[in-house]
Amino acid sequence: MDKDTIFVTFAEKIVPVFRVSIVMCTYNGERYLARQLDSILQQTYPLHEILIQDDGSTDTTCDIVRRYQQDHPFIRLIRNERNLGFNRNFLSAISQASGDYVALSDQDDIWAPDKIASLLEVLQSSGKAACFSRSRAFSDETGEVDFFDPRTPNYSIERLILANIVPGHTLLMKKSFTERLSLAAFEQIDGWYYDEYIAVTAAACDQLDFCDKYLVSYRRHAAQITADMEKAKPAAHPLRYVAKSIRLYFRKKKAITEGFRKKYDFLCSFPESNEHLDNARQLTLLSSKRGLGSFFRLERLCVRRRRHILATAEMNPLALFFKALFYPFYCANYFEE
Repeated sequence: MDKDTIFVTFAEKIVPVFRVSIVMCTYNGERYLARQLDSILQQTYPLHEILIQDDGSTDTTCDIVRRYQQDHPFIRLIRNERNLGFNRNFLSAISQASGDYVALSDQDDIWAPDKIASLLEVLQSSGKAACFSRSRAFSDETGEVDFFDPRTPNYSIERLILANIVPGHTLLMKKSFTERLSLAAFEQIDGWYYDEYIAVTAAACDQLDFCDKYLVSYRRHAAQITADMEKAKPAAHPLRYVAKSIRLYFRKKKAITEGFRKKYDFLCSFPESNEHLDNARQLTLLSSKRGLGSFFRLERLCVRRRRHILATAEMNPLALFFKALFYPFYCANYFEE
């Protein structure tokens, strides 16, 4: 069988080569859950199971799941005895999936019918352990698509140690890779989300790939849209944003150094060694130190690795250079005081 084959035709019946588990974590999701389940059930690739782990919903979420179970016995419902929070809930649920591949789902998104088939195709072609895709945001109130980023994302480990651009709702992973994930390792880093931890782990091992398709529409609620608009305002005034970031950098210096020290320790826990991981370790180490000498070495490394640390290389070379110089100050926007 060719490595790119994800279906086998037998007696005019399409049989999946791989067992795919969908892991969804729910909490009071009655309003949108049915629509998301419908989109998952409409996948062109047959599913092994839909594992839904509920984190103590007090609405009709579990009743909705039970109704779907009547027609789809491969849906499994697990109810937590206590509330874990979405990060721990996802990591716990992932460990209980039984398929060869594991895809993650939020309770209020909408999937494209070919999501699983498209991600599997990329993984089978590349041989990597994890893959993510593009996604579009749509308004909770209007239902219309209101945001998407057309740029090609930079998903190197050098970039991911600062900003996660791999949403969990777009991920498909080999089950064998998920066995590397643990709650203990996740808790080494304060302030990370479960998908950030997964993406950094995959990228550190050079096992992360990208599917250049929009395969998920994710819901942005009214409060979230307002918050995102507020965050975006400084971007319209670059000089003001630079000044703000420099002020934040010196005000948050302690939090920045402590945060990067934890990231450095986490990266050093990997037995692997490759060019991107080694540079990420150096970036986090220099960012965790004080003193002008370390700062200038960090600046030099940022400029040298600018095509890997910035969100995208799709900008003119001069802009890329100056943005790399600004990178250490820009980091301040990602740390809590």
